[in-house]
Amino acid sequence: MVSIPLYFSPPSPSSLAILMYTSGSTGAPKGALLSHGSLAESVAACIVGASDLLPLERTGEEAYVAYLPMAHIFELTHELIVMLMGIR
Repeated sequence: MVSIPLYFSPPSPSSLAILMYTSGSTGAPKGALLSHGSLAESVAACIVGASDLLPLERTGEEAYVAYLPMAHIFELTHELIVMLMGIR
């Protein structure tokens, strides 16, 4: 078996995390560039906003049901949160 060394370089807050395409509801469709910093801030803000709704301890029975399309930034943010929290 061949061993290949892996090198990891953490992203900077300004580096590109996601290229998300908009539907064009306010104009022509376009790609929105989202940085790691803006994505982290969105996740942090939503966690703080929902902290009263979600208990810190997990039972393993929690499940998340999505109602927004994955292309929606709010949906993407919440899917990242539930994955970080170990919710299925």
